[in-house]
Amino acid sequence: MHELLELADFEDRKLRDDTANLQNELLDAAADLETANQKIAELTDWVRVLRRRLELAGRAAEAYQPTDVPTILPTQLPDVLTHLDDGMLTRVRFTGEIDFAWKLEEKAQSSAWAQTTWQVALAFQDYAEAVATDGFHGDFYRWCSTPPSGAAAVSAGKVKLDESDSVKTNAKMRRLRELPVPADVAPAGTVFMGAHIRIGGGAGMSAPRLHFYDDARGTGKIYIGYLGPHLPVKSTN
Repeated sequence: MHELLELADFEDRKLRDDTANLQNELLDAAADLETANQKIAELTDWVRVLRRRLELAGRAAEAYQPTDVPTILPTQLPDVLTHLDDGMLTRVRFTGEIDFAWKLEEKAQSSAWAQTTWQVALAFQDYAEAVATDGFHGDFYRWCSTPPSGAAAVSAGKVKLDESDSVKTNAKMRRLRELPVPADVAPAGTVFMGAHIRIGGGAGMSAPRLHFYDDARGTGKIYIGYLGPHLPVKSTN
């Protein structure tokens, strides 16, 4: 009888945790949708104004000319990492294990996560380029909080520039965040990547995270050392 009560209590706590995680994911999705809709509205207004200016300048045909190469967002996380390996973005490098990203492909949200990850990579590219060539003096959080007109950015609420003290002072948890970088970044071949991006919603271990090292003021690049399920923290240990 005691074992049955313990099992029932365990199942009840698990159900509560799962429900809380789903609620968090729903709230995050709603916030992302609101941000995306606002961006769409701004871009639509911008396109309308530019088209009107072209028409007034006697260049109406150009106003509605389609782009030479349409933008197609990736739908698989490994595809995003492959694009980075191909050098499509000159200031972003993936240095981690691709197997962790494959684990996320089992989830129904993997396509949305892939698109979010690609948008993060585009934001990294524009940010690092601005630091290297335009003298931008802020960090990536500031970049996403007040992005320059026309620049790629993600919601600043997704950006965390460091881990909590409880993670940084825990040897095991810190070691999981010691991630690979080229030798010209760190002779030891690894650095602590406390900075991370919340790719998916929720707080459970299935909520994906992207850990990165900002070396825009050194080698001029952003290094992504991990993309996969949420790394352990004390609240999930």
